[in-house]
Amino acid sequence: MPRQAFRGPQHPYLEVMSALYRRNPVAFVIEQLGQEPTDYQKEVLNACADLNNKNMIICAARGSGKTILVSWIVSWSEACLIDFFGRYECVILGGSQDQSDVMHKYFKQNLETTPMLHGRLAGDPGKIETPLINGYVRALACSEKQVRGRHIELLILDEAAGIEDSVLFSALPQVNSSRHGRIIMLSTPHVSGGLFQDIWDNHTQMGYLKFGPWSMEDCPWFPQDELERARLLYPKERFEVEYLGMFPRMGGRVFDPVDIDKCTAKEPFKLSSKYDTEAGIDWGYHNPTVLIFSQQIKDKIYIPGPELDWREISLPRVNEQITKILKERRVQMTYADDSHMGENDRIADEGIACEGVKFSLQSKAMMRENAATMLYQGKIVISPDHRTLLKQLRKYTIKPVRGAEKGTRGIKKDEDFVDAFMLSLWTYAQSGGYISDIREHQNRFQAF
Repeated sequence: MPRQAFRGPQHPYLEVMSALYRRNPVAFVIEQLGQEPTDYQKEVLNACADLNNKNMIICAARGSGKTILVSWIVSWSEACLIDFFGRYECVILGGSQDQSDVMHKYFKQNLETTPMLHGRLAGDPGKIETPLINGYVRALACSEKQVRGRHIELLILDEAAGIEDSVLFSALPQVNSSRHGRIIMLSTPHVSGGLFQDIWDNHTQMGYLKFGPWSMEDCPWFPQDELERARLLYPKERFEVEYLGMFPRMGGRVFDPVDIDKCTAKEPFKLSSKYDTEAGIDWGYHNPTVLIFSQQIKDKIYIPGPELDWREISLPRVNEQITKILKERRVQMTYADDSHMGENDRIADEGIACEGVKFSLQSKAMMRENAATMLYQGKIVISPDHRTLLKQLRKYTIKPVRGAEKGTRGIKKDEDFVDAFMLSLWTYAQSGGYISDIREHQNRFQAF
């Protein structure tokens, strides 16, 4: 039907239908959106019908249907609660703009499915915002600049485990001044520690309903042979996170000693001038500064020796020596932790490609995931004269940064070589590295 036939919340058709479905979101999804929720998705939808349930947290494996579920909740809210509250505004915040856009895309698809939503349109849907009569749905990347100054009814925090705590603390008050003020926080728990895990572990005290963890073993649309393939390709703990929706184990070893031994060459080898070179730098102040190289040769990444580190030398002198080495060895790309931005800028001023990497919970989790998977799959070859690196890899653990040990981390120890190593693999981590094929299989079934 023409869009104009259903415009305006005052139209009796919309008022009757919204009243009908306000207490039954499951029926709305089935009858209006033509989708069939799983039992665990129905549990969340039914909880939304009780407007006293304001805060919810969902922990689930990738591809288990959490994102499309929340897009249904956004659609039901805009179709059925605008008349009840007079105005209903929703903001979707993801760890990246792409994450937010996925949920917004699902919502825009729902617009074309039911006139209950189509009739609410106040203009053409855009990439970032869909304008509605007495409301809107806006999809934004989660940053402190984006989250301040807004007052809304529904706040969606997608992949919240990977969003910095400072940004989450800025985002949450957006619902404080609304009549309803609902928060739905959802994520695969790929980052341990932080506010998302705090709320998950203490949901009752913090006033959140808790759902999950949802496992891909319980997803009817996901083929079990795909799951078994992933079980073989992933390290055990990464499989538990990605496919079973479990938080990484605090204090457990990140890198399996068997994998480290498998990826350690029998004889030392040096940098080869025949192949492109990338480098990782972990700047030290109290701790050593470490420089590690990587070279891709066919389908493997080689970490040539010997070890290069500087101790008890002023950073300007260290920088001078590192810059000289990077030039001599014609390094194509250097990644360095951005705790010393001035040092990175000085390297770049010498005409060397150097990019700073922020050591956030999200970036460190991605680097660990990438390195652990590459080691597990035997895609890395480490020269055995990296004695300190190999030692640190064997004892590297995930440290809690909140909860009982909040504020006690202090100066890090015995991580410098591992950090430089993971930075040397940053190109592969950004692209998903050797785990990208698994992600593609998950994405094929995410929206069933």
